[in-house]
Amino acid sequence: MRRVLIAVGVVVAAATAYAGYAVASSSSDPAAMCDPPSYDGTNLTLHCVVPQVTNTATVTQTDTATETATVTATETQTQTETATVTQTVPGPTITQTATVTVPPPPPDPRTTAGVQPGHTLTTITTSPYVVTGPISDKHFTGDLYVAGTGGYTISNVQVDGTVIVANDYGHNGYVSDVTLSHVDLRVLNTIGFIGLTIDAANIHGAVNAAMTQIFDYSVNGPHTRETIPARHLTISNSWFHGLGSFTNAAHTETVHTSGVQGARIFNNYFDITAPDSNTVNHVSANFFEEPQLYQTYDQDFLIYGNTFVNGGYYLASIEPTGASAVCNNRFESTAADPLFDGTPERVNMDPKLSSRAPTGGFPAVYQSGNTLNGQPVVFATGAGSPPAAPPECAQ
Repeated sequence: MRRVLIAVGVVVAAATAYAGYAVASSSSDPAAMCDPPSYDGTNLTLHCVVPQVTNTATVTQTDTATETATVTATETQTQTETATVTQTVPGPTITQTATVTVPPPPPDPRTTAGVQPGHTLTTITTSPYVVTGPISDKHFTGDLYVAGTGGYTISNVQVDGTVIVANDYGHNGYVSDVTLSHVDLRVLNTIGFIGLTIDAANIHGAVNAAMTQIFDYSVNGPHTRETIPARHLTISNSWFHGLGSFTNAAHTETVHTSGVQGARIFNNYFDITAPDSNTVNHVSANFFEEPQLYQTYDQDFLIYGNTFVNGGYYLASIEPTGASAVCNNRFESTAADPLFDGTPERVNMDPKLSSRAPTGGFPAVYQSGNTLNGQPVVFATGAGSPPAAPPECAQ
């Protein structure tokens, strides 16, 4: 901001002389401006102008790039002289730079999921192979059994068989804080866990099975029926695709959950396009939350920023309890999906459509920013008011 200060003052001039050529009244101010003296033979007369500035000042603000100072001086008494001095001083250039950090877009799972380039995998034929700690750079030609109670990561691994997350049906502790990162899988099943992350997984090629079934479990214990919990699930940056041709009566989905307590599912590409008309009939939904398969409902799901391509009768069936949100997802159906009629009713979040809803129905789900075949859509939802929008839904 440039400031221009304008000061207005009064100039008083007084000078008299007397005999003896002495100046009776003069100015000691070095700024005084005096005319040449005059002498009439007796008296010497000296006229001086001394600028004096009053204590009043008017300050104005302007956006010009220079500073301008205007001083007006006025002489009083017998003679009035006005002097106006305007001085233009180049002002400083002020540059204000606002830096806004925009996060990069999330990776496209179709190009980043799976074993990373540059990793040489060692082949292991033992099946099932039991993992209880970190492991990487392996190719398992059979099944992989993920157990152990300590947190660890399985990375850059290919599994041709089935991955089973379990730990002796929970009797020796639960699988906890396990991460599968940059893995190539065909089928994954769980029998309870406390902390499971599936990140950047390339899951493809399932035949006569769901791509993933993520459940709690219930077994007969020594004295009573025991429920093995499934808590704290994250599925992110993964690509589900490449369904094989079915030859039996099994159903299939990209993700089939039940009894999961707390889930964050984001930036995944779920494509369950069937290779033939027979296999289409085995697709119950692309994404399917099954109500209370054992003793517990899915609860507190946050599903955002995903792409769902095709499905069966339901493109997605999302029926959690608790406080859940579905936002900024793309739902798409193509000509390869003849069972899906392209209507919002085929994305099921409505308790009236479930015969296994809890008393009073499933609660309403927060939703925003979802599209169906490129058009904004609001799906029928559950009972009551939806929960508040989570921060992830503002992205």
